[in-house]
Amino acid sequence: MTLRLSNLSFSYTEGVRVIAQLSLEVKRGELVMLLGPNGSGKSTLLRLAAGLLPAREGSVEWDGRELRHYSRRERARKIAFLPQHVESIHVHTVRETVGLGRYPYLGSWGRPGEADLEEVELAMQRTEVTALASRTLFELSGGERQRVHLAAALAQGGELLLLDEPTASLDLHHQVRFLSLLDVLAREGRAVLCATHDLNLAAAFASRVVLLQCGECVAEGDPAEVLKEPLLREVYGDGLWVGAHPAGDRVVVLPAIPRGKERP
Repeated sequence: MTLRLSNLSFSYTEGVRVIAQLSLEVKRGELVMLLGPNGSGKSTLLRLAAGLLPAREGSVEWDGRELRHYSRRERARKIAFLPQHVESIHVHTVRETVGLGRYPYLGSWGRPGEADLEEVELAMQRTEVTALASRTLFELSGGERQRVHLAAALAQGGELLLLDEPTASLDLHHQVRFLSLLDVLAREGRAVLCATHDLNLAAAFASRVVLLQCGECVAEGDPAEVLKEPLLREVYGDGLWVGAHPAGDRVVVLPAIPRGKERP
């Protein structure tokens, strides 16, 4: 099964393209990461892929079928989307919040069955929030909330996971645990497309990276091939240093030390 974006273009304002003639495929078993500076179109591209924005030009397909031909319930069963910020005005416990991920499967009475409850428990275990189950979201840190929202996305059971900056509020330990889980989910057969600003996490975990600039794909491929200093300087500007990771075949991207700031 494949997510296929074909010649996508999108504008919020007439004449100002946020996404320009962009094509991309994400297959089951892949963890693909979207990279690029602020305003490069990462969040918009994810929303187009989720069917939350209508493509002005081009098409979005999942499993050979255009998203516009899926009903809302069908789409929700296929695709789980985790935005940068999830606002809630209701006082839900963690277990109730994760349970909301099962809404595409509930019948007319809206009551979860045994299979739904099992999926909720499994999702909480995999995201390490079981111990928080009876607490409300307002009692949690930003990083804990993010793991809860990922649990809800997992409970939704989608074959395609779309995540927008999911590790932004996590500490380093939980960033690694979070992306390790995404890697496992991809290996289990999901297709995962994730936007991030962290080039090093992308280098460490992505099976493929897509580098965006002004709504266009300027490079795509293995992280070690895309994350090269000349290209990154073109996209992000000066002030970057790229080198080999001492523990393997991945690269490391660091800020160049400003002149006069060298350690004695």
